[in-house]
Amino acid sequence: MTSPVRTYLAELHKIHAMGAGTDEVSLYNPLQNLLNEIGAKLKPKVFCIQNLKDLGAGFSDYGLYGANQLPKTDFGKLTPDIIAERGVIEAKAPSERVEIVADTDQVRDYWERYGLVLVTTFREFLIAGRDQFGRRENLEHFSLAETEEEFWALAARPATLPAELETRFTEFLTRVLLHNAPLTQPRDVALGLTFEEALACLGATTFDVHLNEEAYWANVPAKVWAYSIGGYQVMKKWLSYREYALLGRPLSAETARRLTTLRLLEPALDANYNAVRAETYPWPRAEQERA
Repeated sequence: MTSPVRTYLAELHKIHAMGAGTDEVSLYNPLQNLLNEIGAKLKPKVFCIQNLKDLGAGFSDYGLYGANQLPKTDFGKLTPDIIAERGVIEAKAPSERVEIVADTDQVRDYWERYGLVLVTTFREFLIAGRDQFGRRENLEHFSLAETEEEFWALAARPATLPAELETRFTEFLTRVLLHNAPLTQPRDVALGLTFEEALACLGATTFDVHLNEEAYWANVPAKVWAYSIGGYQVMKKWLSYREYALLGRPLSAETARRLTTLRLLEPALDANYNAVRAETYPWPRAEQERA
C-alpha cells in the first residue's frame, strides 16, 4: 500500500508531467488530500478546505479546521465566518523560495488576521507563527528537495524517497495540524463558541501580567488569571517556579492559552460531570453489606 506522502508526490508528478495545468493552483488537490489523510488520524480530527472566502486579509489558498468546529445542528454548513482554528496556508509554485514567499505582504496580512500561516511551495514548508511575546516568528521549516529540479525528479520516482525523510515530513505535517492559531478578532469563534458565549466564560476584564521589567503577557482574561484549583491560583503558582534560572529557556504564553481554553470548556465540562454523576451506580455502604 502506497504511503500518503508517496501518493502526494505521485499525484504532483502526474499533474506536472501532463503540462496542461498551472504551476500553482493545479497542484492544490494533492496537498489537500495529504493533509486530510494525516488530519484524519488526529484527535480531534483536522481537515483542510481550499480557497477560503475573504475574512479581512484576502482569499487564502487553504484553511485548517478542527473537527470540533463543525456545527452541532446543520452538519452541511460551517458557522458563518468561522476562523480556521489551525491556521491558513499560502501556496506558491515549486520554483519559488519559501523564505521569500513568507516575507510577502500577502503572508503578512494573513499572519495579522489569522496568527498562524503555513507557507509552502509544495517542496518547502515554513510555519509563520508567534513567539512568547506575540511577535511574528518563523517557527519551523521543512524541505523535501533543495531545488525545483530535484523535487520533480523525486516526484517522478516516489519509491526513491528515503524512509527517514518520509517519516520526518509526516511528523512535521502532524505538528502543523496540531498548532492552534490564536484568536485575533472578537468575532472569531473559539471551540465552537460564539464571541458572546466566550465572553461569558472569560469576562470582559483583562490584565497585563508583567513577568519582569521588560516582558509581559497582554490581555490575560481576569477569570483566567484568577482561576483556582484546590485553593491555589493556578497561573500565579505556576509562574512562581518558572524562572529562567530554573527552566533554562524563556517562558511562552502557551500556559495562559491553555487555561483560557479550560475556562471556555468549563460549561461543557460541568455539564458532562453532572450527566455522569446522575448516572452513577449507588453502591451500598459497607455497613449495609455487612448487615
